[in-house]
Amino acid sequence: MEHRTVSRKPGQPFAQTFTDAQREIADATIRVIAEQGFDVVSVRTVAKASGFSAGSVQYHFGTRQEILIAALVRTVQRCGDRADEHPSQPLLLDSMTLKLSEVLPIGPVQREDLAAWIAYSAASSTRDWLAPLHTEAVEIARRRVELSLQRAERNGTLAPGLDPVCGSRLISAMVNGLTVEFLNTEPSPGEMRTLLRTGLSRFILEED
Repeated sequence: MEHRTVSRKPGQPFAQTFTDAQREIADATIRVIAEQGFDVVSVRTVAKASGFSAGSVQYHFGTRQEILIAALVRTVQRCGDRADEHPSQPLLLDSMTLKLSEVLPIGPVQREDLAAWIAYSAASSTRDWLAPLHTEAVEIARRRVELSLQRAERNGTLAPGLDPVCGSRLISAMVNGLTVEFLNTEPSPGEMRTLLRTGLSRFILEED
């Protein structure tokens, strides 16, 4: 069966664009992973979750692997889009708290994306085709944090003795740890943001 090609930018898998149907199928795949697990994903389960026929799913994504790659890309895109929706705040610490809270399970969509992300993280350790994409996704997130810390360094609010690269790795590790904890304990969104801000304050000083 011939299938539709996903629009990809060379060397930029996470900048690829989807048709409306492809986006719906990829987002349904995220739901399947979040609710049932990575290994449950198949043309049949995705068709059921998306409301498309199995033939339509195969038309838009020729293989199970292509479906899973598209869902990973959409997970990263959705998290990034939500973070970008927050306008900059007068205090960098507040801006980073709002943006990074979008990669904590503060709501149903965030919880869905992050449950899927954890599943992808585990799956990438045993699947050679997935590992490079997962590594690139991690680097995209880390780089966003690094750029914010570079701003803190310029305005003199980066914690003494810390450089943006090291700080971005530590913050990424902190956020990943909080995500795992919060998925299991389910504190309120306000509690999550407070803990996140407290952690970030170890890296970014309050501005005068």
